[in-house]
Amino acid sequence: MTSRFPAGTIYLYHMGNGVTDDMKIAVITGASAGIGRELVYAIDKEAAYDEIWVIARRKERLEELRDKCTNPIRPIALDLSDLSSIDDY
Repeated sequence: MTSRFPAGTIYLYHMGNGVTDDMKIAVITGASAGIGRELVYAIDKEAAYDEIWVIARRKERLEELRDKCTNPIRPIALDLSDLSSIDDY
């Protein structure tokens, strides 16, 4: 089954009401290795985010990013090709 969220995809969100509580969040899939991991480093260097959400199957690889990035990292261990893993999260 092909994932609806291909590895190395980045989604940028700006949440809030435009006056207060605004948050800049980057969501990067396939972040444990390869292009996805390089995107995490590039986004981390490029701008300040309230959080970077990193998604991949290997939780330990995602947690390593916390020590290597200046922006707060939120590791989310999911297999996006298996929709039941999303339900389990």
